[in-house]
Amino acid sequence: MDIRRPRGPPGSSARPRYNRTVTRRLQASPVVPGHVLLRASAGLRAIGIDARPALERIELPLQRLRDGVAEVPLFKIRDFWQAAVESTGQSALGLRLAELVRPEIYEVFGCLIAASSTLGEAVLRATRLIGLVTPSVRLSFHQRGDRASLSIEPLYPDLIHREAIEFMLGAVHVIARRITGEQVSPLEVRFSHPAPPDVSHHQRIFASPVRFHCSTSEMVFDGGLLDLPIKSHDSTLSANLQRQAEELIRRDTSDGFKAQVRAALAAELRGGEPSAIRLAEALDIHPKTLTRRLRQEGTTFRALLDELRLQLAERYLGQPNLSIDEVAFLLGYSERSAFHRAFRRWTGRAPRESESAQ
Repeated sequence: MDIRRPRGPPGSSARPRYNRTVTRRLQASPVVPGHVLLRASAGLRAIGIDARPALERIELPLQRLRDGVAEVPLFKIRDFWQAAVESTGQSALGLRLAELVRPEIYEVFGCLIAASSTLGEAVLRATRLIGLVTPSVRLSFHQRGDRASLSIEPLYPDLIHREAIEFMLGAVHVIARRITGEQVSPLEVRFSHPAPPDVSHHQRIFASPVRFHCSTSEMVFDGGLLDLPIKSHDSTLSANLQRQAEELIRRDTSDGFKAQVRAALAAELRGGEPSAIRLAEALDIHPKTLTRRLRQEGTTFRALLDELRLQLAERYLGQPNLSIDEVAFLLGYSERSAFHRAFRRWTGRAPRESESAQ
């Protein structure tokens, strides 16, 4: 796919210009849910980086995203990463963001990965189900003798930024460690793009040799790791989350329309602060219809959102491996302080008090 747009001089931090001609040419290009960009922005904030300048440069300010941008062209995700690198002067942003990843963020995909019996089964499920997470890449698994590899193939190479590739490969690595409970490390990590000036984060996170300018982006690992058991396979966190996700979808019919809204809200939480406009679009109804039907069932959008967040907050706070910052992130808050205020409003106590009482 050869998509071009006006650019400034090489290395320029000038705002991208999306004129009408370029916009028309991109109308048929792939799109991703708006929550992908919101989640990336919240994650960058969690590691101390303000994403707002990058969002402004791609003409999608944070408030506009929060107000309900359902879909974002893939090229703007690429330009967001480039703007973030240029505005901060830092690299490995995607890889550092990957350190925050937990399988439950990815709902059905994450639950099924975490409910696998072995790491090998989880890898095979990931290759089959990656389309549930992103339309932009293909995962491929290969085993040759005592070595195995998991590679990432961009389906739209011109529209995928190197930071996005590093995020995805880093996320696979982080999730493998979380679901096995083992400090698994690949034998080697390969990236098809050039090396950044600083590779210290790559070496720290993968704890393995990292090569650049390779023919493909992949992790090579000892085939024996495929037999590692998944610690959540029987009755731990991930299996429970899978059952609870199914319950949200199959909730008793007496809940009526509320059940559909709760299920949609659970999905929206992964992208930051949910909005009634975006939720109504997900349900294929007008926002006024959403408000009216909820009122008929004796509730409101805000009441249901608070109810779901409180339910999830109490569940997450009972898990010793989740920090307060991570709980706030999982609940869609861009700031820890906002979660603190909401939790105190719901319960009359601070999250830390609830955590210690578990």
